[in-house]
Amino acid sequence: MRVVGDVAYLLPVGGIEICTLEDTAALAARGHRVDLFFGLEGEQRRLFEQAGVGLHGPVSFKLTRRTPIRDLLGFLPAIRTVRRLKPDVIWLSRAEHVVWARLLAFAAGVELVTHLHHAPSSPRTRWLTKGVARFLAVSEFTRQQWIAAGVPGDRIEVVHNALPPGRYPVGGEEEQRAARASLGLPTTGRVITFYGRFSEEKGLPTVLEAFRRIERDDVHLLLAGFYPPQVDTSEVRRAVESLDPARVTVVGPESDVIPFLHAADVVVTPSWVDEAFGRTIVEGMSTGRPVIGARVGAVPELLEGGMERLLVPKQDADALLVAIEAVIDWRDAEPELGARCSAWVEERFPYAQHLERVESVLQHFVRG
Repeated sequence: MRVVGDVAYLLPVGGIEICTLEDTAALAARGHRVDLFFGLEGEQRRLFEQAGVGLHGPVSFKLTRRTPIRDLLGFLPAIRTVRRLKPDVIWLSRAEHVVWARLLAFAAGVELVTHLHHAPSSPRTRWLTKGVARFLAVSEFTRQQWIAAGVPGDRIEVVHNALPPGRYPVGGEEEQRAARASLGLPTTGRVITFYGRFSEEKGLPTVLEAFRRIERDDVHLLLAGFYPPQVDTSEVRRAVESLDPARVTVVGPESDVIPFLHAADVVVTPSWVDEAFGRTIVEGMSTGRPVIGARVGAVPELLEGGMERLLVPKQDADALLVAIEAVIDWRDAEPELGARCSAWVEERFPYAQHLERVESVLQHFVRG
């Protein structure tokens, strides 16, 4: 099967880009030809090319009200390329690129399958998505958002995100010591990890407030990530800088987040906004750590049925503090919890099943 898709950035800026890399690499490993148009160059080019994924670009995916004719003309290079590639199906990773993808599908004479990694962003969603043969939503929560926007429910299938085997390995005490040494963290005591975007929407102010209220001296906070450039993060910056540097370590983003996770006793991700999936939850739990998340978006969907105690109300530092204190000493009080966390991910979000379903849907819409 020959698949053509999109990736906005050749950078690990978020879950969509990481999922696209993992899934296209896996499809290529199964013998399919995968080509991606990209918008911005970045460090993941090497990983895509090593996986045998073809890259074309940079291209523009945008269609704006201000310059629609110029934007449509900007799609012509991609249209010429897709005719040469002769795909069997178009697989879109970002629904906001749907006009671009519909034109490519029309030019190539193939069907369009669109992955739904986030909420609808246009009031004209129903009209814009009429040319899509099937949607794959990363959660039931996301599926319901798109149904509410006017997309028929029978055209949307839920395929939960999943992690390739071995990508986020379990880390025991030896791995924890090594990770802490590499990051300059205390070798003893407990570590709380927050990683990703340093912003209000990801709940960092809630983390900082809860941490301030911890009265124990043996608890350290690891903040790993970056301040998003398009957002005013001045208040978050001041809050981080006001913390005792002896109890907090701040490091920049890395494509390999395993040391951040292995160093931790507990991971926190108390988002203020609805999460379409909540990849941080499954990444952290896969490594054998409890991950505390806010009861927003699809996060309850990931933890329901046995891990609800790791859910807290959003923007509630008191509840987050209680949840942290309840699990931070799990290695002594509940030593089986780490194994239960990793088994939870393996059993509920198996990657083989995820990939087989994506592959099956794409193959179903291959014409002829």
